[in-house]
Amino acid sequence: MNAEMVNDSSGVFKEYAYYYNLLYREKDYANEAKYIKGLIDKYSPCKRVEHLLNLGCGSGNHDFELSKLGFKITGVDASKSMIECALNKQKSDPLFLENIRFKLADICSFSFSNMELTNTSFDSVISLFHVSNYFTSNSQLLTFFRQAYRALKEGGIFIFDSWYGPAVLNQQPEARIKRVEDNNNVIWRMTTPELKVNENVVDVNYTLIIKDKLSKQINELKELHKMRYLFLPEIENYLDEVGFKLLSAHEFSTERDLNINTWNSCFVCIKE
Repeated sequence: MNAEMVNDSSGVFKEYAYYYNLLYREKDYANEAKYIKGLIDKYSPCKRVEHLLNLGCGSGNHDFELSKLGFKITGVDASKSMIECALNKQKSDPLFLENIRFKLADICSFSFSNMELTNTSFDSVISLFHVSNYFTSNSQLLTFFRQAYRALKEGGIFIFDSWYGPAVLNQQPEARIKRVEDNNNVIWRMTTPELKVNENVVDVNYTLIIKDKLSKQINELKELHKMRYLFLPEIENYLDEVGFKLLSAHEFSTERDLNINTWNSCFVCIKE
């Protein structure tokens, strides 16, 4: 439950970013990268797909894995804390330094010239880990799709995932507690969701209790993440308005048909 993409001025991910990689260390970024490559290979009409744009790259975990598969990637994110995490990890491998660029920018308003990007026609655009669900207004969501469209060359593939509305309403968000630790800290994360059915939004309230192992000091961090769940007809409408053709709508990672139990959905589109 995260998208790694919200402006730091909102407070979301500003402090949370420090603990992000620890909280999601079990996420299989390597296999997800292979899955994305498989979708590109399957649906792209281009013989060679090399340059990717990742909208909402967060701390860069997908980008690092995709670079190992031969892609050159530009990752864009509005969170300064997340970009700093990504840049620090990038220094660990010469491959990452050569094949990945990270840019701090709001993905709904950035211009390529302002980010000093010479290649504004990407072979493919991706946006993963529920970035799309952070756009809670219709205008924001439409602008997000337009940015992806503008970045792509003709025949380019856009891949994004989303909370799927029928599954959210069927399963209902649940309160959860997660415990993780490393050499420095023990962290308990309490997740308390509030479903707002008339807005198609879930208010996800996070409370993090962080215990420093050395000092025994305990700190508390609270954040609110507003997540908009989406339905297939509205996605089709927005994509059509922008100019995309929807090629596939399926369950993320399995490509099974969408149903009332498909919380994590994936959409593959083409710029014709």
